[in-house]
Amino acid sequence: MLIKYSGNNKFIFIANRKCASSSVEASYIGKIADIRITRSPIGKHLSLQEIYDRFNWIFEHQELSLDKFFKWGIIRDPVKRVVSWYNFRSRPTLKRKEQYTGDLSFNDFWNMNKTKEFLEPQYNMFFTLNDKSIKVDYLCRQEFLLEDFLKIRDILDVNLSKFPKSNLSTTRKIEVKDIEESIKKEINEYYAIDYKLIENLQSFNEEGLTKFKREVTPKNSFKNFLRDMLAKIYK
Repeated sequence: MLIKYSGNNKFIFIANRKCASSSVEASYIGKIADIRITRSPIGKHLSLQEIYDRFNWIFEHQELSLDKFFKWGIIRDPVKRVVSWYNFRSRPTLKRKEQYTGDLSFNDFWNMNKTKEFLEPQYNMFFTLNDKSIKVDYLCRQEFLLEDFLKIRDILDVNLSKFPKSNLSTTRKIEVKDIEESIKKEINEYYAIDYKLIENLQSFNEEGLTKFKREVTPKNSFKNFLRDMLAKIYK
């Protein structure tokens, strides 16, 4: 979870679970944030509503009201996300710990954990249904993270063309293709709102970008080309 309240490029990054948040936090974006919470036990994965409640002492000031912040996060295909959780919790280093699920089949893992907080629908991280003013402005798809991020880096005022790889799981027990169709269908139905959000993400993101009235594409194409070339040379 990152908050930048200084300067003109104010933003809030909501760290969705199993969605490359560690890579964002380890990048230049994390370095310029005024508030960084990068450990789960102390609030790394706060929802936008929880961020608003905990840091209300910031947002109560008119010049720092929530609508002044560009609020963004990352969303992931729900089936891929559940598979990632299963593989992550099956790694040997978690043995003899409560979270270890390496001795469970994927079906058992899903049935035993689907109502737990770590597998809750992702939209809960980004929206508050009883207060429409609390919602994100932009969501990157994890599967196209860099492509989606490049559309907002001018708003964030960062010259970033790649993210460091961080917190990667080296254990891979199963892939999406290994899941039984009946379980896959159940997962699809459980995360129906997430899928609807992903399906309509283009129009949703355009609304958020328009709100901040920034150019999504740089006015000077040569300047953009030069910036990208320098980023590649000094990466």
